[in-house]
Amino acid sequence: MLDHAIELIHESTVANVEQHQTASDRVRAAIGAVVMGFLGKKEAGIVLISFWSRILVAPHIADKNAGLYRRYRRQSASLIDQGKASGEFSQAIDTEVAAAIVVGITIGIVTQVYFEEDAVDVTRAIKQGGDSVVSWLKSPPPP
Repeated sequence: MLDHAIELIHESTVANVEQHQTASDRVRAAIGAVVMGFLGKKEAGIVLISFWSRILVAPHIADKNAGLYRRYRRQSASLIDQGKASGEFSQAIDTEVAAAIVVGITIGIVTQVYFEEDAVDVTRAIKQGGDSVVSWLKSPPPP
């Protein structure tokens, strides 16, 4: 069930991202598509959260969970590297760190909505999260 839901979310995300031309818009689109994908496929989120409670006692669950996060970081890193290659994002940005931040924002929004549905304005959180990440990616970090 989780694999199927994750694949549907991935396909939707790729389709959404490919509609955008700039790296900035692609990063924003990826954040929004993954958040909305998980919120639209509640079973994926329920299984994911249940995995977290079993990571320490079930190595196969830990491996599956780690693989999912690796995939999201790799996909985010690809978008960030495209932005660096085009000159849109700062070369000084650590791609791996930036990818982890994108994933953290995405999963963070999703889990907050799961835990307390009306506590988060999803549209505003996606926009602000995407805008914040893109702003940071364009600015060289302080030494």
